[in-house]
Amino acid sequence: MMCKKAVIILLAALLLFAAGCDKSQTTSETESTAPISTQPKHSVDLLAEDGSRTVALDARYLCTAAEKGLLYDDFDQAAAPTSTAVYHWIDTAAREDVTLMTLEDQSYETVYARTELDGAVYTLALTGNSRDNAPDTLWLLCFDGPGRTAAKYQITDNGFPYCSMAAMDDRLLIVSHEMTQPASDRVYVFDPADKTVRKLLSFPAGDDVTDTLRAVCADEDGFALLRLHLEGGSSELYLDRYDRSGQSRSELALNEQMIAAALEVPGVLSRQEVLDEFGMMVSGFRLEEGRYLYYENFGRLRLIVDLETGRTLFAGDDLYAMSVGSGRPAFYFLDFFMPGGDELHTPGIYALREGEMTKLPFAPPEERSMIRCISHAADGTWLIRVTDGNEENDAWHLWKEP
Repeated sequence: MMCKKAVIILLAALLLFAAGCDKSQTTSETESTAPISTQPKHSVDLLAEDGSRTVALDARYLCTAAEKGLLYDDFDQAAAPTSTAVYHWIDTAAREDVTLMTLEDQSYETVYARTELDGAVYTLALTGNSRDNAPDTLWLLCFDGPGRTAAKYQITDNGFPYCSMAAMDDRLLIVSHEMTQPASDRVYVFDPADKTVRKLLSFPAGDDVTDTLRAVCADEDGFALLRLHLEGGSSELYLDRYDRSGQSRSELALNEQMIAAALEVPGVLSRQEVLDEFGMMVSGFRLEEGRYLYYENFGRLRLIVDLETGRTLFAGDDLYAMSVGSGRPAFYFLDFFMPGGDELHTPGIYALREGEMTKLPFAPPEERSMIRCISHAADGTWLIRVTDGNEENDAWHLWKEP
């Protein structure tokens, strides 16, 4: 389990990106306000595929691509322990900016865990002061952009800032680190059909042995958990596979494959450094074709490993290098070039295609050639923020891979 103080420094780091019920559930529906047409004070343009200006966004917003639009929040989690968060939807066809929800007393949002399911976008947020050692309320927020509605559902009142989420067919899986005594990591299931939340799995902390969950993702016919097993001063990372009902199917020890891959990351010098990294929170975890494991943490590791062959397909240390959203994950490089003109290390977006890392054909404009961040929707739409190094000149691009 984790000390809550350990994530305080990560709250500021996240801003650089500009993851039967035993608790009561609270549900509320919120209608949107009228479209907003004002120019933000610190604005960047949102450009359509043809290069035309769509709307202007505040440069400080966290914006995510989704089907038929974009979700972003007007929330500064570094300014104060809590503040009011305003969630917006951009209708890219109508070129409108609509307010969907206002959440009071918010302290944290897992922008890295935003997930699409059946046309809605879901995220997880805390209300209460995440900078103290008291538990807070963890909410599942649901945004129906085309329908102009939003809702919130209480997951637990023992919430912790870091959590993980994934869509499994028609349901959502949520990993939560519970601030209970004793501490316990849990997997919850949310069913949009009847709007219920129930506990599926629990991993309580022991005196000498602890299993703490790092992340969750959908698997071929169920789901997978990334679990860190701590015992007697040693640690082992496991990939645990479950069926849809939560019955265990298999576990795979990952240390040797993951350590070998991590030692290829520039600046990583020892096994112990890698083992220390495994204790970090995980911001990206996916399985492709049941064999390609994507891993990204809040420290320095960004890896893709072929679990069948042990081959390392990607090893890098860019900050927030993996795409956010429900589309197929990808990585991007910023503004550095490797000696010898290595194509894989030039600025651009790289994704796994047919078992190989491939540079996608997105070409930033010459005047803003560096990529600041990317997001990928389930329908294949990319949202790419490009820059010339000066935030005032940034622009967001909508792009679809041909």
